[in-house]
Amino acid sequence: MPSTKTGRLTASAYKYLDKDGKVRVPAPPVPKSTGPKRRGRPPRQPSPTPRGVWEKLVEPPQYVPFLCEWPGCKAELQNVGTLRRHIRIVHGRADPLVCRWAGCDGRSPEFTQDYEFQDHVDEIHLVPFVWHVGDGPRNERCMVKQESDPDYVPTYLLGADGEQVTPSVKNQTIEDFSTWRENRRRLRQIILQRDANAPLEEEDEDDSDEEEDDGQVLPAY
Repeated sequence: MPSTKTGRLTASAYKYLDKDGKVRVPAPPVPKSTGPKRRGRPPRQPSPTPRGVWEKLVEPPQYVPFLCEWPGCKAELQNVGTLRRHIRIVHGRADPLVCRWAGCDGRSPEFTQDYEFQDHVDEIHLVPFVWHVGDGPRNERCMVKQESDPDYVPTYLLGADGEQVTPSVKNQTIEDFSTWRENRRRLRQIILQRDANAPLEEEDEDDSDEEEDDGQVLPAY
């Protein structure tokens, strides 16, 4: 830095000169933080939920629209069953009954029976399409299962003679922890009582030896 008396550069000021001979004023030192330092590791990120892991691994489903290729029809269905029903109800009642699917418009013969028209649409147009994209997602309503016979036993629980040999878990209640502990305590008491009332092995051997002596015939002298 220049001297305050002479205005000239001092010996220690030459380290602040750049290549052009200009003085570079050093930046003031950054004050150190006086706050307490945080010790330990940073907080761990929460574990992802099973749903989040599944969404990352599984790609979202992509559904192929089933378009009706009848001239002027803009129907877009979700599966081949709905498309087949649409063709039968909307386009299968025309008179004369001919197939106007793309590529077959007006060139198919006139059908006299409904089943002939449906077979033609399935075999010529729908089946080749299904071979590439599948049948599409099913959207039928869930069928409510009727209550079966309460005494019915599945065949895999029956033996060769038709009698039930494997117990069924149907209608069995789940044992809670307190009930399980109480049953375990009772079972332990039963085992201890059984062992206490059991005869000793030495007494059994002595009794068997006495019975053998009683049945032995002594030789005559």
